Formats: sequence, C-alpha cells, structure tokens
Amino acid sequence: MAHVLIYSDDEAMTNVLEMSCVDEGHSVTVAQSAEAALMALRSSLHPIVTILDSGALQFTLKHTLAALAADHVRYGEHRYIAIYYSSPREEERALLEELAVAVLGVPFDLSAVSVLIAEAAASFGG
Repeated sequence: MAHVLIYSDDEAMTNVLEMSCVDEGHSVTVAQSAEAALMALRSSLHPIVTILDSGALQFTLKHTLAALAADHVRYGEHRYIAIYYSSPREEERALLEELAVAVLGVPFDLSAVSVLIAEAAASFGG
C-alpha cells in the first residue's frame, strides 16, 4: 500500500478521497496549503503519491507545480495525480508533462483514482 498525500482545500473532496484511500489500505496525509504539501513531501523518508485538487487551488497549484519542477532532486521521487474541473491552463501543461502528472477530469470514478494510485505506487519499485 502507498502513502497518499491529499492537497485540497475542498473539505468534501478531501473527505471522499481520504475515505477511499483508507478503504484501499493506504496511509493518508492531508494538506490544505501549498506550504503544508511541500513540507510533507520534503520531510518524507519515502516516496508519496500526491493528489493535487485544482478546484479552489488553481492559482496556487500552478506555483506548487513550478516549485516541484524546480527542485527535481527533492520532489522527483514522488508521484503526482492532479484533479481538474476544467482543462489545465496552457502554462500548467508543460509542468504537468515535466512532472509526469496523471490528470483526472471531474467528474471521475473513485476506481480511476485507485488505479492511478496503484500505478504510481508500483513505479516506486521495491
């Protein structure tokens, strides 16, 4: 099972994702700010699957993606899944590709999240 970090400021979305991940046997950390998410990733001793909810975080998500891309040594071991309510903005697309972020559109099925988490966790190896 994986360690999943959920970065969202939408309480309902966070609760649904957290319950689904826990039901799947994953350990979950929730971050409600970019700073908290980046701190969790920096301080982790193992790779984390991070779910980035773009909803109300659209402005900070772009900056968070840029921070992740700027320090590949620190953040490159982790895997990322982004949830978008509309198509990613042009300036975000290059960052999403560079970070190999899996993108889910809303609405989505929780089984799709489970599959993406499993694929990300499998990519960690060992």
